Amino acid sequence: MKYFRYGEHFLVDPAFIELFVKRSGINAGDKVLEIGTGLGTITKEVAKAGCYVRSFETNTRLYRTAKHTLSSYNNIEIINSDALKFTSDGFDIVLSSLPYYISSRFITWLCKQKTPLAVVILQREFVEKLISPPGTKHYGAYSVIAKYCFNVEPMDVIPPEAFSPKPKVFSQIVRFLRRKTIAESESLIKSLKFLFSFRGKTLKSTERIIKKHFPNFEFGINQDKRIEDLSIDEAIMAAQKIG
Repeated sequence: MKYFRYGEHFLVDPAFIELFVKRSGINAGDKVLEIGTGLGTITKEVAKAGCYVRSFETNTRLYRTAKHTLSSYNNIEIINSDALKFTSDGFDIVLSSLPYYISSRFITWLCKQKTPLAVVILQREFVEKLISPPGTKHYGAYSVIAKYCFNVEPMDVIPPEAFSPKPKVFSQIVRFLRRKTIAESESLIKSLKFLFSFRGKTLKSTERIIKKHFPNFEFGINQDKRIEDLSIDEAIMAAQKIG
């Protein structure tokens, strides 16, 4: 009987579980919000470190299994629900080995929270998008909003063999140290995606097109620049004018 969906891969290698917990920098007494209990391998190690863990799991069978296998820990609370429908405010850190298919949704959610730190495992290709600088191929909406809200620190790469089932791609541990919180992150992401749909065009030609939808819109900066060359702050300012 399969317990997983496409995009769900559980970290099972003890060495990489230990490494992930170490990279999180948790201390005894910390309040930890975990997204995706999964097999409970990370949950257990975080609890053993003396933290209070509130762990969310949407898969009912995994939730029931974890409730049973982790029942001896009085510092673990497991909830059968979607963590991204709740706030992480009041927690010291967010931890997760994220299902690949919710990566974009996770970033949007995290931007709205006030928790100072998140340490997560993401698909390496998605991490490359988050850290891409202006003027590069993968620089886009999620690069902008991630860097605007966080200091994004890519860390250790994790091979497919460390997971079950084994994914076809490599993963990476990433630390997000909060800089800002954006309450309306969904609308800002939407505006940024619209802005970057004009990749390759100059600001001058893009401004003419955008004015058809937003008559008062102006970039207010060097018109010879191309969209993909906008700095983080310039892209945010332009997106806020669209929104």
